[in-house]
Amino acid sequence: MGARDPDLMRRLATFVLVTVEVGGLVARLAKEVVRRSRPLVDDPVASAAGFSFPSGHAFGVVVAATVVLVVAGALTGRTARPVWWGIAAVVIAGTGFARVGLGVHYLSDVVAGYLLGVAWALGLAAWFRLPVAGGRDRARSGSLVGG
Repeated sequence: MGARDPDLMRRLATFVLVTVEVGGLVARLAKEVVRRSRPLVDDPVASAAGFSFPSGHAFGVVVAATVVLVVAGALTGRTARPVWWGIAAVVIAGTGFARVGLGVHYLSDVVAGYLLGVAWALGLAAWFRLPVAGGRDRARSGSLVGG
């Protein structure tokens, strides 16, 4: 398992590339389908072009954090330590608060970005047969996401 398995390394590399690069298109497509206008704020701190729903920043930060945690787990055979989950949670929450605080997104835009990002990244992890949870023993037994 890990870095000595060429098949796993190919799947991980492809997973990272597809999840991140195509993910940007997924977020843009969702914006075009929903076509929700950005919030109107009396005294805006910032402005942003394009549509509001879902938040592309929220989507992107969740995808990035999920990719890092999945790759680290697949390479080490262990689930991430709570400190890494905590760091990811702080960065993700900070991004969401910033998007709403700047007045460029509604809270529902951010939540939708989070949910779409998790679904996208974990869905592709399952599709690429990457061990996501359960550590070394489940990874050796061929167990996939959640089972």
